[in-house]
Amino acid sequence: MNSVKTSLSIRGGGDSSDDSSASSDSEEEAKPKTVEEGQNTVSARKTARNFYAPEDIDECRLFAPCLHNGICYNGAGTYSCKCARGWTGKNCEIDVNECLQQPCQNDATCLNTKGS
Repeated sequence: MNSVKTSLSIRGGGDSSDDSSASSDSEEEAKPKTVEEGQNTVSARKTARNFYAPEDIDECRLFAPCLHNGICYNGAGTYSCKCARGWTGKNCEIDVNECLQQPCQNDATCLNTKGS
């Protein structure tokens, strides 16, 4: 299964690894921080020692990436497709050429059709 890797960067206000500020309830810590994920930008708040990143998006629902009646399964930061018979590839975009397995006998000619 292929996975999509995402890097997050956090801008604004102190260092998240600074333990001395972890117990402080300063106004600066309560301000939202900007979290950038790919092309999306959202706000997150620092609580105690942790920044909370945005929720995982459902690639299956938003993008419907699986073609030719493939079934999409959403994962954390990724998705996978279970392709219908006759299709393969990350998004079920590649036709399987069954003729490569030489299924025809008695000098018959094999003709591959899309999705067959």
